[in-house]
Amino acid sequence: MLLSAQEISLARERLLNTQLALSLACIESARQLTLAAAAAGRAGLQQGGEHCARLPVLAPEQAAQRSAALVLDQAARAGRLFREAVLVVGEMQKTVIRCSEMQARIFDAMAVAAIERIRKTSPWEAEPTLDAWTESLATTERALRELSGTAIETIERLGNGISDASYARPGGLPSA
Repeated sequence: MLLSAQEISLARERLLNTQLALSLACIESARQLTLAAAAAGRAGLQQGGEHCARLPVLAPEQAAQRSAALVLDQAARAGRLFREAVLVVGEMQKTVIRCSEMQARIFDAMAVAAIERIRKTSPWEAEPTLDAWTESLATTERALRELSGTAIETIERLGNGISDASYARPGGLPSA
């Protein structure tokens, strides 16, 4: 047997815990997106209702100006909702990356445990091959860690860029 029952059980538990963390992150992301969309919808309906209530008493040119302002406010609200959605999705992507990395670590730990068990019963001639396998797993895990870190940094930069852009006026000046 390459892995003991306890090692298999521990690996399964770790895999399930990782899947649970990912599932909880998905649920939280859906909750955040739902709350943001509901808040934007409520605000739009409230503002639209107030706008419609004032239209009959306004002069035509004032009504046109207010309607244009309403459309611009709705566009700004949609932009804020989009920004928030991108940030939520970015956090979800980071969680997926972290969970995937953890899954790889679990599989690597199982492989190393199996290699160590093989090592105990193998002749000395097999040592270089077993060492190469172990080193290959370690190298691959380091590369995965670096790629994961880079991917997470990229997602954070994208989120920061979207936040920065959403707070700037068309002329490039920060909004007040």
